[in-house]
Amino acid sequence: MGYNDRMKVAVVAPASSSWGFDAYVGGLNEALRARVELDMVRLPVEQLEVAGPELAERLNAAQVVHIHHAHDAWGGPEQCRRLFWRLRYLIGRPVAVTAHSTAPYAELCFAPESRAARATRALLGLRPAHRQAFDAAPFVTGRSIVHTAAERDELIARGAVSAHVHVVRPGCPPTRPEDRSTPSADGATLCLFETLRDADSPFLNAVARALPAGLRLVLAGDAARAAGRPGRALGHGGVTVEVGAGAATPAADAAIFVDARARSPHALMAALASGMPVVAPAGPLFRETHADARCLRLFRPGDAAHAAATILGVLHNPAGRAEMSGRGPTYAAAHPWSAAAEATTGVYELLLADFPHHAPRGVGGRPEPAAPARDGASG
Repeated sequence: MGYNDRMKVAVVAPASSSWGFDAYVGGLNEALRARVELDMVRLPVEQLEVAGPELAERLNAAQVVHIHHAHDAWGGPEQCRRLFWRLRYLIGRPVAVTAHSTAPYAELCFAPESRAARATRALLGLRPAHRQAFDAAPFVTGRSIVHTAAERDELIARGAVSAHVHVVRPGCPPTRPEDRSTPSADGATLCLFETLRDADSPFLNAVARALPAGLRLVLAGDAARAAGRPGRALGHGGVTVEVGAGAATPAADAAIFVDARARSPHALMAALASGMPVVAPAGPLFRETHADARCLRLFRPGDAAHAAATILGVLHNPAGRAEMSGRGPTYAAAHPWSAAAEATTGVYELLLADFPHHAPRGVGGRPEPAAPARDGASG
């Protein structure tokens, strides 16, 4: 296509309180605008819920609709089921869905703090159609974009056509000098970027108790945003917890991650780009990144003693930290947003080639068999 005939793409992403989600959507859109004509729709969930037909008319004016999907960004499982599908059934254009979360319904049942909410979700989850509305349907009714090969395999196991699931690594903006992290003055400062699930706080506290007194933990990114929420208190043992200043990259000697099931890689990319050595559990996201870059130190998921020992091994090895600090930005620089935009545009082109025989929307939240992949489609 020439510049005047550029593909028209409508992108839908609920306004979110997640730093990682917002940064991903913003970075990708900025790079996509060099390739396609973009109509960006970002509304609070409440406004999306009442927009209905008017919003669908706007989306159907594009050639391709790209939905950024994460259960919590759409208002949580119950609201997500109503809102996502109400909008999805009004769209008459081929759809790409970026799966920022592929968590199964059974895992979502443990998300609320309220026992009553957990019991309600468990009861609703006994209905196959309700489970399908989360476990498979959003991701098998179009072409799906995921961040890791493990997520791709997960969706294929749930019924997605392998040629319709595409792994697109997130991009990273060029690192400015002011974005680079510097070692702390005391050599004993850790940084936490990720939002903690309720189940993660006890583990982090156990890690803190296994560390010597005098260490500092600085919260940044989503962790800083969530610091004031109930149930997020940290800092047991001798570890002092501080909230970082806005979007500034704190001076720290290592970044730590504790959620082995972490699915959004933007926080990891931000830590690597800053030059912080990264200590993380050996979950799929971190294993795949380490296999490519050799710039992380991994510990056994759920093993607080091993996590603490790994952290101390990094802090007590200045030469190793310096090597990791160099590899992280190199890895991030090899994954610019322009590369992610190029891969995403390739998915759009496959959608247009599929249309009008793209994967169906399904009935009642239960996916129908997807259309056979065309020659040349790749996962």
